[in-house]
Amino acid sequence: MALWLHSLLEVAVRYWRFSRVMVMAALLGMAFSSLGGVAQADFTATISDSASNPYAWVYVPRAIEVTTGDTVTWVNTGVAPHSVTGANFDSGNLDPGQRFQWTFNQAGTYAIYCSLHPWMVESVVVSDNAASAPSE
Repeated sequence: MALWLHSLLEVAVRYWRFSRVMVMAALLGMAFSSLGGVAQADFTATISDSASNPYAWVYVPRAIEVTTGDTVTWVNTGVAPHSVTGANFDSGNLDPGQRFQWTFNQAGTYAIYCSLHPWMVESVVVSDNAASAPSE
């Protein structure tokens, strides 16, 4: 068999295996989230990077607005380990694909940074849930 054809078939088989794994992961995620034991995120942010330019690595979005009691989930969609670190919490190292959740119970502005790459910063502004409740 020609080398190029063999390489093409090898890539196709790897893609097929990867697709099956991703579908299974999605189905398992839906099954576990419906059990009620897993905290649901009120807001999801991503940790984005590229192998070519570390100074372009960012949290997306760079500013988050939530209310007290909301849970934020950060997902490392990059290729390098990162962290989500604030004044009173630290995710530890998150490998690519890992996630970290934090529930914000007090109003205020929280400065978030990556302990491995301190130029990566984000802010989370938490407003008081009672202040945003409709009045009767």
